Amino acid sequence: MKEVPGMYYAPAVEAFVKWLIFIFFVDGLRWFFTVGDLHKNRIHVNGAKFAGLSRQWSWNHWWIICIIIWIVGFAWFMEICNSFFQYLISKSTVAWYFTPKENHKKKMKESPMGGAVKEAILYHWGSIAYGAFWIPTWRPSRLLYWLTSAMGGGSGVPTSSIGKALACLEWLTCGCFGCKGCCGLTAGLKEQIESADANIKDAFTDIAIRANDFAPASEKAHMLLEHSHKVVQYMYRDLSQTTLCVLGVGCIATVCAWVAFMITNFAPIYTDPSSQQYIANPALVIFLSWILGAYIAFGFMSAWDHTADTLLYCYAWNRKISRTSVEKYIPESVRAIVGYDDKEDDRYPYYGKAKTNMYLRSWIPIDGKKAAKKKEAKAPGPPPVGTPQPSWFNAGSWMGSQPPMQAPPGTMEMQSLLPK
Repeated sequence: MKEVPGMYYAPAVEAFVKWLIFIFFVDGLRWFFTVGDLHKNRIHVNGAKFAGLSRQWSWNHWWIICIIIWIVGFAWFMEICNSFFQYLISKSTVAWYFTPKENHKKKMKESPMGGAVKEAILYHWGSIAYGAFWIPTWRPSRLLYWLTSAMGGGSGVPTSSIGKALACLEWLTCGCFGCKGCCGLTAGLKEQIESADANIKDAFTDIAIRANDFAPASEKAHMLLEHSHKVVQYMYRDLSQTTLCVLGVGCIATVCAWVAFMITNFAPIYTDPSSQQYIANPALVIFLSWILGAYIAFGFMSAWDHTADTLLYCYAWNRKISRTSVEKYIPESVRAIVGYDDKEDDRYPYYGKAKTNMYLRSWIPIDGKKAAKKKEAKAPGPPPVGTPQPSWFNAGSWMGSQPPMQAPPGTMEMQSLLPK
């Protein structure tokens, strides 16, 4: 991230943009909740009516639909911000990977961020908006799969300290919390998230390389990252990145909410009812602070997470399309992880060298060929050369071309032409 000009500051810019979007939508949500009826002469004192504006708030069921649409739009715009900057990270990482090495090092002269922003807005905005809408629908399945795998999955034994901590929740249910594989939950979730229909953020890398649409790009990302190189498969399916991301987002958002709690409950400007900044419901402010902190923390955590996945994708793509050029582009740190299998010129090293009993043909008898061999073994052959022959001998009779007949003159010369 430090070697690509401008990429190091992308998470900070993303945090500022998310803050602006969050403030805009929260202010609009406040407007929806303050809608009511205004009355001009509603003040009555001893039967006398006095002119003055007063507001009467009443719950209107039509506003529920507006609030739901507003909240969905708020979540969608925040995810569009996520997808937009993930595309910028993909584009920048792809540009850095395919920069030729000089003395085993990569040096970029210009920042690819400006061109990436232009391409994202002019050419790939539909894919970004499409991916931002559908990627979050698969996030609960991924988080639940991470949770069940950490708690033991099919083995029933926690595989990490996180799993041991979550195992204390067993007493709340039937003893397995539905997460130890006895209900088949882990296997079902794994099949779902690894299917080609599951939309993933790594599709933006394929969009940056091939200018593809989001849906086919997601399928291509599944194929390359999960079904190509063994090391790439292992690293991509490893749940340690998910663990770090969940811990980072959860801890940072919790710290933000705790700071908001301390301010709103102990600062006199917010606790004094006579103050203009008085907050009547601090719980709502604390909850909104946690959401905003989680969104901003996710941007910082996905910066390195998505960069790592993009590097794996670039290597898998380069290895598949042009194996001979991998050495020209691959960073040394990535080379130390994935190995040197791309330098193997013979992609089928056992071709012609394997034992015959490894092939199915050697285990299946073929009656037709066996019968032909037996018939050939029983058929009489021509006598050896130099054997005295009777006067009626004819070479054609032994070759099966003519019936026996009287030998013409020159029989001995014809015997010399018979195959040995």
